[in-house]
Formats: sequence, structure tokens, C-alpha cells
Amino acid sequence: MKQTTPSPSTGIIETETSMDTTTAKKKLGTQEKYRYLTRDLGWEPSYQTKEAIYPYVEYEGIKIHDWDKWSDPFRLTMSSYWKYQAEKERKFYSIIDAFTQNNGHLNITDARYLSALKIFLQAISPGEYAAHKGFARVGREFPGVGTQVACQMQAIDELRHAQTQIHALSNYNKYYNGFHAFADQRDRIWYTSVARSFFDDAMSAGPFEFMLAIGFSFEYVLTNLLFVPFMSGAAFNGDMATVTFGFSAQSDEARHMTLGLECIKFMLEQDPANLPIIQGWIDKWFWRGFRVLGLVSTMMDYMLPKRVMSWREAWEIYGEENGGALFNDLARYGIRPPKGWDAAGEAIDHMSHRKIPDNI
Repeated sequence: MKQTTPSPSTGIIETETSMDTTTAKKKLGTQEKYRYLTRDLGWEPSYQTKEAIYPYVEYEGIKIHDWDKWSDPFRLTMSSYWKYQAEKERKFYSIIDAFTQNNGHLNITDARYLSALKIFLQAISPGEYAAHKGFARVGREFPGVGTQVACQMQAIDELRHAQTQIHALSNYNKYYNGFHAFADQRDRIWYTSVARSFFDDAMSAGPFEFMLAIGFSFEYVLTNLLFVPFMSGAAFNGDMATVTFGFSAQSDEARHMTLGLECIKFMLEQDPANLPIIQGWIDKWFWRGFRVLGLVSTMMDYMLPKRVMSWREAWEIYGEENGGALFNDLARYGIRPPKGWDAAGEAIDHMSHRKIPDNI
């Protein structure tokens, strides 16, 4: 009997049959298929040293002893990834087309709501595009095959988010002013400087710090407070276009948060010397991300004519509860809550406006 090797593309081990024996085809498990399509695609360099190929991996002082210890909790291969994303694209564009053809822009509650969409398009969408470029870069700078594949998929995710956001909001550009030059506004309006500096600094950082800045600060701190409560507010105000791209992106963001947490744990488990470096980055990037949330707080408190919840309520649910659970999980590695954690809790009453003291 002649037996063939496993086929990574189909995930099936095929066997030929003899005259009187038939062997059933055996399907590869998720782990085996993931290994064939990620780990087995790597190779050892022959005419260049790893130090020359990956010059930035030691730039920040992070020590990694075994790159194979990093694992993708989702075990996603490219074939599975394209299948999932294609299904989401079909649903997204069918809803967007229906929204456009039925003049859905007339169903929004108030013109004030459009100001929130302009801020989103000027500050958040360019950030998604910047994150896509950053992940494409760090995927090249990491020697581990698992991290390379994960960064490639997340780069595609972030690019898709920017494109779907721009496409969904382009319908408003036909009827209302202020949507056409969002890329220029990103570089010229004072309030977008907060988000712009966040992503500019993240993209100019080393690969490990970039992963923490985006995987922790942008995904954990920012997107939970943007894509869940604000998108619910968009639905409450009759904007199904924004809701569609928001919830389409949120399924990706859930995966990104898990990958970001996995990356932090991976660094902490590799060497004790990584702990103080990572703690310093958590302190820094929590506060940077929290300042970007000032835009979201104003959008929620003042630009939604029909509010689902206030900024305070959103922070208590998606900030304090989720963040507290995250830091409790990381406490076993020696990680403490960031330095600005208590100050952030005190700021929620005046973050979207200015609270007047009682004695005035």
C-alpha cells in the first residue's frame, strides 16, 4: 500500500488502496493543520545570520528564548481566515447597499450625530490604517513563524476596518459637508493630534512595544469602549451603516485582544528580566490610550441625541470591570495596574466636559 503525505491545503491524509483493502481518508486536526501552515513554513537561514535578518528583535531588551512557545489561541490558517472574512463581507455590503438605496441617512435622529461620525472618520479610521502598516512591519521583524502569521492576519484586519469604515460613511458625503477631506483633517485639526500622536509614537517604537501599544492599549483600552457602547448608540440613533461596520469589526477586535494578551504573557513567561520593561510600557500606553478616549467620551455624552449610556456608565462596565479582570489575570506574572489607573477613575466625571466644583 502506498501512502501520501498530509495535504495542508485540504487538511486530509490520503492513502491509496491495495486490491482488497480500503483505507479511509483521515482529516487533520486543527493543531496539526495549523502547524503545517505556519510552523512548517519556516526555515533556518543559511547565508545570513538571524541577527542580520532580524536586527530589531533585541533592540528593546526583551529576551525571548523559544519562539515556538508562542501559540495562536485561535489556530487560524489563511484558508479559514478568508472563509470567515468573506462571509462577513457579504453581510456587510448587503446591509450597506440596502441602507444607501433606501435613503438611510434620513433616519438619523439629529444633525449633532454627524459630528460624532466626522470625529470617528478623522481620528479612528486613520488609526486603523496606521495599525495595519505597523503590523505589516513588525511581522517582518519577528523571527517566530507563529507571530509572523498572526501579524499578517491582523494587518489585513486593520486595513479592512479602515476600508469598511470609509466606505460605510462615504454615503453621508453625498449629502453633508465635512466628510470629504478626513485625511487632511487628521493632520490639521487640534483634537485629532491626540490620536495621531498615539499611532505615530506606536509605529516608531520597537516591535515588542508596538505589539503592547496596539494589542493592549488600542485593543483592550480603546476599542471595547468605542465599538460596543458607541455602536449601540449609533443603532439607537438610526445609523445602521455605522452599526454594521462596527459590529463587523468587533468580532476581529475580540480576536485581537486575545492575541495581544497572549503576546504579553508570552514575553513575561520567556524571561524574568522582561517584567520591568513590560510594566513600564503598560504604564505608558494605558495613559496614552486613555487620553485618546477623551474623544470617545465627548462623542458619547454630547453628540448622541439619543443616549444608550453615559461615558461614566461605559467606563464602569468596559473600563473598570474588564480592565480589573485583565490586571487580576496578569497579577500572577507580577504585573500591577498601571500608574494612571486611579487617576483615570477620578477623571470620568469631567473627561467629556469640565465638572464645576461644589464650592464655586
